[in-house]
Amino acid sequence: MNDVVNHHTLSSTSDDAGHRSSVSRVVVPGGEAARRPAPRARCDVRHGRATCRTYAGCVDDETEFSSACEAANDPRVRVFGRLLGAANRLEYLLGRALEDSTGLSHSLFELLLVVGRAGPEGIAVRDIAQARVLTSGGATRLVDRAAAQGLVRRRASQDDGRVQLIELTPEGEQLLLEASALHARNIERYLVDVLPADQAVVFADAVRTLSKSAAKALPVMP
Repeated sequence: MNDVVNHHTLSSTSDDAGHRSSVSRVVVPGGEAARRPAPRARCDVRHGRATCRTYAGCVDDETEFSSACEAANDPRVRVFGRLLGAANRLEYLLGRALEDSTGLSHSLFELLLVVGRAGPEGIAVRDIAQARVLTSGGATRLVDRAAAQGLVRRRASQDDGRVQLIELTPEGEQLLLEASALHARNIERYLVDVLPADQAVVFADAVRTLSKSAAKALPVMP
């Protein structure tokens, strides 16, 4: 007597409307095959919180969801949502600490960092827009705010007089140094110290890879 084969293979069938569905083909004694629907993701709601249990075969290269709960709990959707949520919460915590201690908003602080990284050569507004994912008009308004506070200044490029380069003023550089020291301490508190040492290194490498990949895919900001 043949033993039951414990594994199964997946095949696809189409209904009258042309929709594809997966079925499991299970080998049974005597060589016969039994067909049954492939397992799907099942969403449960417990204590007011939706959870999704994902089984083999529920997601393929042509992802289709059968419910809002299943879509919202897809592992890929969840990991991006958690990444975005963590970034938003950390930006709030760190940005509030910056503004409370230095009077510098987080958006202006990030501008000073971009200009500071450019060094004494300065940086064009269009490059600020690309780095901060802003329109050219949004980047110009941000530079105007910083210039009004005496933190940056404009000068004409030696290579192309039509291009205005942005550079830090001595006051802007001093404020950047003070704010960066506070920011680094808070990053240690809210981010680095939360992770085990080995995970912190992996996380930093992963974020760098994601940042470079997204920068390459990003279109030129209008």
